[in-house]
Amino acid sequence: MSDETRARLGIGRQVAAVAHAPASLGRMSGRSWGWLGLYFGLSAALLFGLAGVFATSEDRLDRALMGFFFPESWHSIVDFLLAFVFKAQAQQVVINVLLFVTLNVVSLLFFWAKEALSQSYERDLARREAARAGSEGGAGAAADPREQWREYPLWQEALEEIKWTLVGFALMFVVLWLGHSAEPWRDTAATVLSYFVLFFTTAGNYLAPPMQRRRLSYAQVLKAMFRNPLLAFGFGAAMSLPQVLVLHLVAGANLSALVALLVIFSVNIVFIAWSAVAGTHAGLVLLPTVEAMKPSHWATRVSGWLAVFAVLTGGVYIGTRVGLALASKSQILKCSYRVDWSTAAFDTPKLAGLLSGKVAVGVSFEVEVKNPNPLPVRIEHNRLVVSDDDIVIAESHLLPFDVPAEGTTRIRVGLDAELRAASILEGARIDPLTWDITLYVALDEDLELPIYLR
Repeated sequence: MSDETRARLGIGRQVAAVAHAPASLGRMSGRSWGWLGLYFGLSAALLFGLAGVFATSEDRLDRALMGFFFPESWHSIVDFLLAFVFKAQAQQVVINVLLFVTLNVVSLLFFWAKEALSQSYERDLARREAARAGSEGGAGAAADPREQWREYPLWQEALEEIKWTLVGFALMFVVLWLGHSAEPWRDTAATVLSYFVLFFTTAGNYLAPPMQRRRLSYAQVLKAMFRNPLLAFGFGAAMSLPQVLVLHLVAGANLSALVALLVIFSVNIVFIAWSAVAGTHAGLVLLPTVEAMKPSHWATRVSGWLAVFAVLTGGVYIGTRVGLALASKSQILKCSYRVDWSTAAFDTPKLAGLLSGKVAVGVSFEVEVKNPNPLPVRIEHNRLVVSDDDIVIAESHLLPFDVPAEGTTRIRVGLDAELRAASILEGARIDPLTWDITLYVALDEDLELPIYLR
């Protein structure tokens, strides 16, 4: 049996480490509480400061963020870009991405404070262990573990944090790519993978400090995490799921931008600071397993980093391409689009079609397009998709048309919608007023911009 196999922790030991880690705050010395206060304060200053800057003049969170980062003339472009990236994503994915970004920004900026807090807490545990050994009649263990440490210089610690952050962002790019599709299996896969990435990066961020100050590589940490998944992913879940729950509650509440941000960031800060201590406790349990792991072969490391940079490059390429396409179509993006249901006309559903498994419904309505630009706008290649949740009911298109400068154009659309009988049983409704209508405008040969009419 190899050293790596022997060093694997039993199920009971892994579960116990996760269960005991959150109680680590009760084992801290005054010095550690001081470092915890500093880490908490830095995180609070950053996140509460951003909350105040973002939300002082806006009621809606998305408008506050957009107003902070972009000039007003860009807002329509950014609106559509965010819709392109996030509108198709499940709510769970968006929430997990937000938590992931908050965690990694704080961890990257204040890694030195996290490391100081982790060092102090490890010394507290060593002292407690020495005191307990002495009370049992033993000689006692060394009270200061610093003789085991071989700390990286500050610049190298920063480099390790950057490398870990890049890995996390590459994984989240994969999540967003999976979720940007109407196919149910991809939506489910994106949701599951987003939880995996959130738990994985949370565990890696907070379990790793005891290993890093002993100059053990992230590759060794990752191998140990996957050999002890209950500890690694159990810890990540314990520190992340309460935050996910709070964000779901905030998303469903009618809160102003400032209040929503303050609630979200308050919970983030508490768990970020707590995780730094709890992660050290659980990481020290995992330490012998990490020490038993052999460093990865150079070819494996090179292959891994090539994969990471390939994903990141692909994400940057797609983002740049979409951004340039949006800029070139900025006049179209600044127009507003509305379905005028007062002009809707519906044929009586042909229920006789049930014999062939389909129900046909004739629908027509007018689409109103307002052009605030000083130049006329022409809309050419497009397609119109009508759906009920994930069930596509009909597809059509608008004939090419022009909208005069600072004017309004109305165009009538006729659809022959066919509902499969099975779709009705799955939940699709015959009532067109409940359907979703999306206009896809061609930006490039194989790139479409979704405009959500309803």
